[in-house]
Amino acid sequence: MRSDIPENTVIYWSVVAHDGDGWGPWSSTRCEFMYDKSFPGKPEVFSSRYLADNTYHDGVGLAGNFTFSPNPNDSVPDGDVVKYRYSFDGEPVAEVANSTGGGAASMNWTPTRSGPHWVDVTAVDRAAHPSATARYTFYVAGGAAAAAQWNLADAPGSAAAKDEQGKYPAAYGTGVTLGVPGPGGKIDSGAHFDGTATAGSMRAAPSWTPPSVSPSVPGSARPTSAAT
Repeated sequence: MRSDIPENTVIYWSVVAHDGDGWGPWSSTRCEFMYDKSFPGKPEVFSSRYLADNTYHDGVGLAGNFTFSPNPNDSVPDGDVVKYRYSFDGEPVAEVANSTGGGAASMNWTPTRSGPHWVDVTAVDRAAHPSATARYTFYVAGGAAAAAQWNLADAPGSAAAKDEQGKYPAAYGTGVTLGVPGPGGKIDSGAHFDGTATAGSMRAAPSWTPPSVSPSVPGSARPTSAAT
């Protein structure tokens, strides 16, 4: 390779033939190449939901968007980065392409467990040169706390089942009896569900799914959304 060939510049040529009597037409297509000896710099990684700040963020089951972008401090501008290879927690490597050369690319990832996590990211340029690997470490909490919780230990005949904060009283149907002694006696009272259609008709301000509770056993429920 000649030393005076410029980097990152398209070098091309066309061909014409001579048969000894005259010249033919130039080739309709041209040959070309680009000389690229530079490797991209270690990419940048960012997630607004899961910040790399040594703090636990909610949480398990919540998808986070991760953005990979070229290194802005590289000595040679990484304008020819065309894709990124990534791996979460040592899983098999996947790829995501950017829409324009030298641009960023994003993808979503959902944690399935709490604790520390990481993603390893490599930038790849048009010449298939990989960068050094950037590791982005973050911490995931177990999930958002329940908006409300009912222990179903209300006294017999109570007008509603009170949640632990006292904010969301839950009305109940005729198939539910409160204040039924549990396995520990009266001090362990709970709600009895008789198995009829009205046994699951407890309603509170947040939307929630009635718990599966054995007869006379205290129970709790997690609302699917906060009250308004």
